[in-house]
Amino acid sequence: MRPGRSPERSLRGRGESAAAALQLLGHAQVGFAVDGVEEENDGGRDDHESGIERGGVADAEDGEVGDVAAGNVGLNTAYSSGADAAAIVFYGQFGRRRSRQLIEACFEDGRLLPRRTLGALGAEIPELKRRFRFNDDFARATLPEILGADRLAAAERFEARAFRSGVFLSDGRGGWRFQPLPRICQIAPAQAMAAGDFDGDGRMDLFIVQNWHGPIPYVGRFTGGLGQLLLGDGQGGFRAVEPAESGLVVPGDGRDVAVVDFGRRWGRGLLVSRNDSTLLGFVRRPAEREAGR
Repeated sequence: MRPGRSPERSLRGRGESAAAALQLLGHAQVGFAVDGVEEENDGGRDDHESGIERGGVADAEDGEVGDVAAGNVGLNTAYSSGADAAAIVFYGQFGRRRSRQLIEACFEDGRLLPRRTLGALGAEIPELKRRFRFNDDFARATLPEILGADRLAAAERFEARAFRSGVFLSDGRGGWRFQPLPRICQIAPAQAMAAGDFDGDGRMDLFIVQNWHGPIPYVGRFTGGLGQLLLGDGQGGFRAVEPAESGLVVPGDGRDVAVVDFGRRWGRGLLVSRNDSTLLGFVRRPAEREAGR
């Protein structure tokens, strides 16, 4: 076994942009592990949400350089479903006020439209309610028609089209290849990850805590997951184990997960925190502990 290394130190010299991305994206807690030794590093949080929810460095392949596991929002939200799925945000001054506004947008049948209702946008830009007296008129208009093409062009634009959670596999020479996690993992946001050899085969596995109840009511909750155990094959691939088989069932708004030592009687296990709910602790079954798994 080799001791765990920090993501920054593991990636430096082998693709600094990947380490910089983990630092700049915000809302990320970095959990990393190398050859079965787990550590954690709180990356801090910002007031905005990023495309990548959770990230960490773990040796998913049998190699010298750690691979990066990245949790995302998945494919079961209004932002990530449909042929034109994209999260588009404009940041600029769209009203008479000097303050700048954050405007969400989406494409529908090739037309750029606002995600928010007239009431929601009108609260930020009051003159819109005077221009659009009826919801029908607002619903027919495109975003450039609503906000003004010139102001929209002058605003900063941010766009995300990749929403799957997955693993960035290192080639050892500074290059990375993205490998999506199994489809069932994309049913809900990956809020936190723990890495370790959970089945005793000497290969790196993952456990993911899912769901997010934080979006505003208009957007709705991002939910549908019960947590997911993934058994690694040592080549960067993972097999999803059903919660009924693994016994790892985490309903609700999962927040974090850690590998902890529950003492001499129970050994190492998983401790999971949930928003507005109880902590959950998981230990191995007696037969598994006797077998050294």
